[in-house]
Amino acid sequence: SKQNYMSDLRLLLIGVLSFSFCIPIAPYFHGKGKVTATSPCDSWQLLFSKKLSQIEDDGYSLTVSTTTTFFQRWMAKVKSFQPGTLIIVRHGETVLNYNDTFTGWIDSDLSERGIKEIEYAANLILERGYNVDVTYTSRLKRAIRSAWILNMGLNQLYKPVYKSWRLNERMYGDLEGRNKAQVVQELGEDAVQQFRTGFFGRPPPMSPTHPHWHGRERKYSDLQQGEIPMGESLQDTMERAEVLWHSRIKPDLLAGKNVMVMAHGNSLRGIVKIVDNLTAEEITRVWIPNGIPLVFKFQHRNMTPIAMKDAVSPLSGQFLEKEGLLRAALAKEKELAQRVPGYEAWLASTSSNSVLMPSPTIRTQFDPILSSLNRLNYERELMNLAAMNGSVLEALKLTSPDRNYSQVTSSLQQFDIPSIANNRRNGTTKSQRKRPISTTKTQRKRISFPSKGNSTVNKLVIIRHGKTEYNKMGIFTGWEDAPLSEEGRAEARRAGKLLLKHKIDFDIVYTSWLSRAIETAWLVLDEMDLLWLPISKTWRLNERMYGALTGLSKSMIKEIYGDKQFKQWRRSYTTRPPATSSFSSVYPGNDDRYVKNVRDVRFSMFESLIRSISHGKVELHRKFPKTESLKDCMSRTIPYYTDIIVPNSIEKGKSVLISSSENAIRGLLMYLCGIPEDKINEVEIPTGLPLVYNFEKRCIQLLDDGKERENSVGLVSEYNFGSSPDLLFKPCSSDDEEDSSDDSGCFLDGYGLGDKSYKHDPIIRIVENDEDDYEVDVDDEFSEEIESDEW
Repeated sequence: SKQNYMSDLRLLLIGVLSFSFCIPIAPYFHGKGKVTATSPCDSWQLLFSKKLSQIEDDGYSLTVSTTTTFFQRWMAKVKSFQPGTLIIVRHGETVLNYNDTFTGWIDSDLSERGIKEIEYAANLILERGYNVDVTYTSRLKRAIRSAWILNMGLNQLYKPVYKSWRLNERMYGDLEGRNKAQVVQELGEDAVQQFRTGFFGRPPPMSPTHPHWHGRERKYSDLQQGEIPMGESLQDTMERAEVLWHSRIKPDLLAGKNVMVMAHGNSLRGIVKIVDNLTAEEITRVWIPNGIPLVFKFQHRNMTPIAMKDAVSPLSGQFLEKEGLLRAALAKEKELAQRVPGYEAWLASTSSNSVLMPSPTIRTQFDPILSSLNRLNYERELMNLAAMNGSVLEALKLTSPDRNYSQVTSSLQQFDIPSIANNRRNGTTKSQRKRPISTTKTQRKRISFPSKGNSTVNKLVIIRHGKTEYNKMGIFTGWEDAPLSEEGRAEARRAGKLLLKHKIDFDIVYTSWLSRAIETAWLVLDEMDLLWLPISKTWRLNERMYGALTGLSKSMIKEIYGDKQFKQWRRSYTTRPPATSSFSSVYPGNDDRYVKNVRDVRFSMFESLIRSISHGKVELHRKFPKTESLKDCMSRTIPYYTDIIVPNSIEKGKSVLISSSENAIRGLLMYLCGIPEDKINEVEIPTGLPLVYNFEKRCIQLLDDGKERENSVGLVSEYNFGSSPDLLFKPCSSDDEEDSSDDSGCFLDGYGLGDKSYKHDPIIRIVENDEDDYEVDVDDEFSEEIESDEW
């Protein structure tokens, strides 16, 4: 618009003037609608980006303004500029899909076969070489979980995911939760087909007394009562999806971003109708199967879709697989698991990824991309086997590593496996998932944080990611993207159960770009049934950058350089470890996730020069950290908290979860709890433990886990908070203990706090069960830690 270009011209003039007189430019932070700069030189960077931080929108309030930069809008007018690729994927199968139930807005989760379908979709996208820059999905967990599995398979968990109700499935009104065959018997086939396959027909409306009335669900609390549909036609569903297309998806494509839309059959048909400009009659003949990516490419500027090879009329896009092939392969896989001893164990050892993350042993043995492609090849061999009644033994020879193939060869030779019959049963093996997803959980009732007298309501919980294999081996991890270990995943799930038990709710989650922190947040939300919450990811919450120490054993560093130097590098507030080189594999400037996505770091003249010389062309390169002291780490985490989290969430009364790494959290707690610089090195942060910040007392509290303890062993002393836990929990002084007034009363032994006394109770007690309480599903591992009587 004219206003945008005038604004860009003004920013250009400011930028040129600022850059002309600047030496180094300090980092700055971008808030909603404003930019806070730490020096006048920062303003020139606005030329390159009007929305600098990768702050995820919560999807609640859609706006017609775009997030494209000046440079991207200018490039869009160049004839050779190509828009991004659109990848459309329908979520995997759910239990209600399998049972032929009208699902609509019912929050049904994926079935085992649905999980397999999305894992396969990720492998198909990976095989074709597509990258996803941004994902749009609905607020229903079957789509959200599908997006998570697919982005994990692409190793892109750090990319933004926008969750919008506008991409929800069609709302089937009074029919939601009912079997389709029974509805046909009741209403007649003609009436049902009119709203199932027609464009304008609506089902009978849902009333507020319906057991699935969605006006009671917190995930839609931002909508006005009249905005929650009572029942929708296909046209209604497409019209609400069209708003998202014009306000967000299309501008992202015009900016050159590859966009994935992970949603539902009818909302995706609305997107397809717009892309291919289909008529109402044509779109009723379009069917989008579960878990098969549909790819659209566009010509420059006018966004005209390109007719792709093997496109099926009336669509111009291309499905990456034929419908039905994968399900036949999954059925064959299930048949093998039932008939061949040891087959399930063999399959688990060759799987490219599990439901949430590849197991550490597999991930370390195989390159993730090669492992995924190996799995894709295996599934295709099963497809051929199901279609041609070929030899099971020969198919496995083609796809299995020798070390696994030999384990089941003798068993397979005993069987002559017939061709697969047509069935719709679940074709997956439970060995693929350590913890099956419950699809029958009732909606849980929650309350917000309890008020602390007249003080501000506590809304901030900080959690360090669960253990990684690097943690267990004593390796400096830093910005290396080490995955959670199985122990770390268990820690995250326990944290989610504990938060759920205390009825603590969240409104938004902030985390880093490191998968160990992102997955910890995800697992916590999964246990709390809050996957629909926005997760805002930023590199500014990353762990401290350990420079040349990254990936090295702490024991080795101590042995080579001595204990004194080791402690200084590791715990000093201002001392930096040795810097890594510009061309080191651990330097963030050689990692595409930072090079292609970070916009709020200044350009480096030195890095730009040496890379331009090295690559033989002019390149602009940003000044990423080559090493950091704790002070350096805090210089990015604390301003992010004060300039982004506080005004956008805390001050608006939102409950916040921050999932990050130890040194980023230590910096935050130093600021929040008023810890002196010379004392912060005495503080340790346990993995997977929720820390509740008390705004009024400026201290940390732990959540009571319900275990019975002797007075000599308190909850605080069970965890390693370093040599000075008093800095976090505010112990009583002798004067405090002598003072009997209520304002300075101390919490002594007898409260399960150990041998020390505290000014403020460091434990948040479990709320006694009442008539509004609910059951908590726990697995065997956690059931020993919480007894129903104690709860």
